Amino acid sequence: MKRLDEYIENLYKNVDKNSKKISELKNEMKAHLLETVNELMEEGKSEEVSIEIALKRFGDAKQMMYEISNVMYTPKKFTKNILRTSIAFLIVGFLALMTLLLVNTYYEFIKSDMENKVFNIVKQDTKISSSTMNKLDSVMEVKLKALKLHNFAIFLKENNLEPNETDYTYSFKNAVYLYPREATVKEIIKPNGQKTISTNSSERNDSIYRLEWQYETSAPDYNFYSHLGKNIFLGCFIIYWVLYGIWAMLNISYKGKLNIVWIIAICLLNVIGYLAYRTTEKSFQGKLNE
Repeated sequence: MKRLDEYIENLYKNVDKNSKKISELKNEMKAHLLETVNELMEEGKSEEVSIEIALKRFGDAKQMMYEISNVMYTPKKFTKNILRTSIAFLIVGFLALMTLLLVNTYYEFIKSDMENKVFNIVKQDTKISSSTMNKLDSVMEVKLKALKLHNFAIFLKENNLEPNETDYTYSFKNAVYLYPREATVKEIIKPNGQKTISTNSSERNDSIYRLEWQYETSAPDYNFYSHLGKNIFLGCFIIYWVLYGIWAMLNISYKGKLNIVWIIAICLLNVIGYLAYRTTEKSFQGKLNE
């Protein structure tokens, strides 16, 4: 009966017509209406009158449309929120990773720039003159604060540092350049093994010098920022993976197509698995329409 079909299609016009659940609801509603119409016709009423009475008994069309839309909208809204949340975590993870990696890259750039400037200033001179020291002082005045340095020293490669195990320090007496001049220790280590000042160094094959600089362990560790960025990204990515997988499986489930194959595909491949489902579904619908 065409009028019944039109009435039912109108009720469900704002919901997903490809959903298996919707198809089942439409079939149930049509069966119920047809049963009522047939009963009325058996009482002697015409088909047109029977349909009219059946539709009136069924309820107001606008109210029915509102209730159906509400019932179907709630899960759609829920799944949309899951998808948005998953994407938000992915974006936050990427931003955290990029930001903290940039911080680490900035530190590495400053450190590399300091090394290049120092090696270019001292060159291969076996003795560092007062004018060279002044140039080095100018570099250190800028880099000391930027790199959170405690001090900076230059040694000839063949000179070894002399440890003093009594006070857990190393002597600077072999340094050919020291900044600031009053620096007297290289590395302080407490008896419990905890470092309060750590050391970094640099050498080049084309230079006779070795650079060493010390920084307080309470200063920012830029490698820590790099690891922190990676960990934040990993955490956010795992949350994204789980939430997107839930969204994809709910979406497939609403269409009545969820099975073990798609569950495994979504869990292992995530968005690629869902795209595979969409491609398969479109291909199947295309064959049905031929």
